[in-house]
Amino acid sequence: MLHSSLSEKDAYARMDSIHRRTVFPLPDSVAKEFEQLDDEICASMDYVERKCQVFHTGGEKFSLAYKAATQTVEYWTRHRGHELGFSRNARKLIKPQRKLQLVHNPALTILEILDAVGKARKKKENARNEPKVLSIEYRHRLAAAKEEAGQGKAATILRGMNGVEAQRTQEKNVKCMLGKTKGGSLNQVTVTNPDGSHSDLMEQQDVEAAVIMENEWKYHQTEGDRNCWMMSSEWISVPLGKALKLMQC
Repeated sequence: MLHSSLSEKDAYARMDSIHRRTVFPLPDSVAKEFEQLDDEICASMDYVERKCQVFHTGGEKFSLAYKAATQTVEYWTRHRGHELGFSRNARKLIKPQRKLQLVHNPALTILEILDAVGKARKKKENARNEPKVLSIEYRHRLAAAKEEAGQGKAATILRGMNGVEAQRTQEKNVKCMLGKTKGGSLNQVTVTNPDGSHSDLMEQQDVEAAVIMENEWKYHQTEGDRNCWMMSSEWISVPLGKALKLMQC
């Protein structure tokens, strides 16, 4: 994936060209070209890392059909760029064409190419959702077969798995709509003001400050002059066993 991304940007040839033109002291034009190429390489690495994280966590099911659909979109997108004059590197067009075993048709118009791009993207979206649909359909049919065979408990478990999958998808959609893209992070905290009113904090800095203050008070409440109820005279004078019973009540 990283190789494909760097090949699209012609990073290898550009880096080789910079190395062949490197002299001391380094000209400003070559230095700027190197910095631009370095930024593009870092962007490609970040992109590939995010995609690998999505695949690893199961956010996007990988399959051969999805890979082929992705390559088809890449081919027709490059074909469109070649037709419009954005790219004249025929090798970038021939390579995915050979992978997909397609026959090049020079008589295609730009409208036909744009239509092919739209169809390829639609097919890619269907291929992305296909594994989930097939998984749900398989468990549904298997549950019906188990029920007909008299294995009601197994059928109930299989239907429960479909319910859990639907709930997980719903929670993921809600989480995405709320903008909570990182697991375990807070996006809102409610604090009590000195006058007894409540305020909702949504900014990251305010949320972090409120959490730090609450943790500091919670784990250091018996220190210093914090007026902790556990340090009051009635609790200190009570025997330990009786105090524990009162706390349980």
